[in-house]
Amino acid sequence: MKPSFYAVAVGKARGIYSTWAQCSEQVTGYPGCIYKGFRTLDEARSFLAAHPLPSTGSAVSLGGGSSSSVAAPYPSSSEHAALGSNYFKGRLKRETREDLLAGEESVAERQARRRRADHAQIAVAPPELSSMSASLSAATPSTTASKPLATTTTTSSPGAFEVVYVDGACSHNGTSQARAGYGGYYGSMSDPRNFSCPVPLTESQTNNRGEVRAVIHAIVQAFVDAGAPADALEATHLVDPSAWRLVDLTRPLPHLIIYTDSRYVIDGLTRYAKKWVQNGFVLSTNEPVQNQDLWRQLIRLRDRYNTLYARQQHDQQRACQWGDGHHSEADLAQLVRYTCQNARNDKSEGVELIHVRGHSKVHGNEMADSLAVMGSRLHRS
Repeated sequence: MKPSFYAVAVGKARGIYSTWAQCSEQVTGYPGCIYKGFRTLDEARSFLAAHPLPSTGSAVSLGGGSSSSVAAPYPSSSEHAALGSNYFKGRLKRETREDLLAGEESVAERQARRRRADHAQIAVAPPELSSMSASLSAATPSTTASKPLATTTTTSSPGAFEVVYVDGACSHNGTSQARAGYGGYYGSMSDPRNFSCPVPLTESQTNNRGEVRAVIHAIVQAFVDAGAPADALEATHLVDPSAWRLVDLTRPLPHLIIYTDSRYVIDGLTRYAKKWVQNGFVLSTNEPVQNQDLWRQLIRLRDRYNTLYARQQHDQQRACQWGDGHHSEADLAQLVRYTCQNARNDKSEGVELIHVRGHSKVHGNEMADSLAVMGSRLHRS
């Protein structure tokens, strides 16, 4: 059966692609490329997770005077050529040897071992993750001080996918002792974009606020990956996405797939957002929509992402047909639309939210949940 997804672990741009033509563009002529076709997106993601970004072992400062060993991105084309394909062949041989040493270990056992390893990494609260989480909190001026933010140089190309699992958590939910947090997992504990943050104490401490904030963070991170200012991550709930233009982005926006176990988030965006916007975020009972500050921001971010993604796709199609990517005024008028005015939530949009059942042993969801719980524990006493 013809593959539906192509995972490129080593190539011009690491990612998951939906056609062979897109995949071929990333691997043709690239020394030591590693890629494979799959029938399902989960299989493609697993392949990338099995071929993570190699660690340099070098210390990288993450603010506050501390340093930790973090994973570095794959080498650039010039660096790759300098290393030669033997570097990656050697890495594959090491992985093969590890598989042989595992003996008769079943797939399920191997997955369980990797899951335990990832959870062990979370349990010790890696310094770089804690530092990043604290710097992203907007609770007080001191928590949003000038700590550098973890960013990635991973690039995306037209047709690329980006997958992230997000979750919210709250201890003692519904009580005065409640402490909420949120987290996101990008498929590997070595990915510096993984986040674990507390919901600021200036806000209501609820699980739902954590869930919404997690999706907001994931969309802002996708903008930053494409070239938006990295300081947008310092206060994701306050950034103005209308200031970001396609011409200012240095890399294409990927199709962003966000897995969440929150029906509250998905239903809010796909079923209720239209009425909320039309009615000024007032319910039929004349009560205000709860968490409307975050809902307004989430809708703005998703609208902007989807609009720029549509323009980007239009540019690519026009470039293929006419040799240029310039818009006429009529073209732009058609592309400026707001997704809160419809219930589309699929591959035709830049942002696609997919529901995953919580606590159902889905590895990505379990990791996001652990990161969210850790975020809820980052509140200062």
